Amino acid sequence: MTSASIIASIQIGLLVAGVVAWLVALRNGRVRAWFAAPDRLSPWPIPGSDFFLFTLLLLVFISLGPAMVVRLFDLPPVPGDGVRETLLHGFAFQLAGLAACLLFRVHPHGVPPGARVPPSGSLATSAVAFLYVVPVFSVVVAATYGLLYAAGLDPREQDLIGTFRNAGSPIELGGLVLLAVVIAPVTEELIFRAGFFRFLHARVSPAWAMGVSSILFALLHQNTLTFPSLVLLGVVLCLVYRKTGSLLAPIGLHALFNLNSVLVILLGPEG
Repeated sequence: MTSASIIASIQIGLLVAGVVAWLVALRNGRVRAWFAAPDRLSPWPIPGSDFFLFTLLLLVFISLGPAMVVRLFDLPPVPGDGVRETLLHGFAFQLAGLAACLLFRVHPHGVPPGARVPPSGSLATSAVAFLYVVPVFSVVVAATYGLLYAAGLDPREQDLIGTFRNAGSPIELGGLVLLAVVIAPVTEELIFRAGFFRFLHARVSPAWAMGVSSILFALLHQNTLTFPSLVLLGVVLCLVYRKTGSLLAPIGLHALFNLNSVLVILLGPEG
């Protein structure tokens, strides 16, 4: 079997398993019971002025980090198709955001309350949620493609997809995988779920908190084609965070989602 047929089989298997999981859960009432279960996300008593300080710190770090890398390595301000450029820009952006989150933890209110679900339960939730996400995500992506074509627009793939396909060495490829599957899920969950969503969750309705933080999360990726599906993914990440109270659950789901995307890019017919 070719790599393309292998990854196609895996995706079909995930899709079928996800549909079956939905049918079984709906029949047994598990979906309704899961939504009716009490939230495990405890309030985060951080003043608005202090959270504004965190947002300002985050913006400064993610602005200065890539700018310093551009000057240090004599790179163009905006990464092009080069793998090296994308790696340096990506690591600078993600690690700067991570540094801002970690630095803010020295603040008296910088650390949200601890997890309510043990790590094993959080990771199990990540795996099950990923299975549920696959068929829904597939429908949303297909619908987005159809709407863009109907509107006379040409869907544009993310620049990162071309970068993965252009990786010319195991080191470059390993760096891209590390960035997408490990660093980005940790950094982005700290910012968008443990940061923006957690802050809004204590002040507005859960729907608004999930919606606003998920839209910000999708906007970060700057792609029209993936925007609706990433908003959906952001909402699911917020939900698993609410129901577990553990940031490990959305990090695990985010990592699984990115890993699956990377495998599709690398082993797909154009990989």
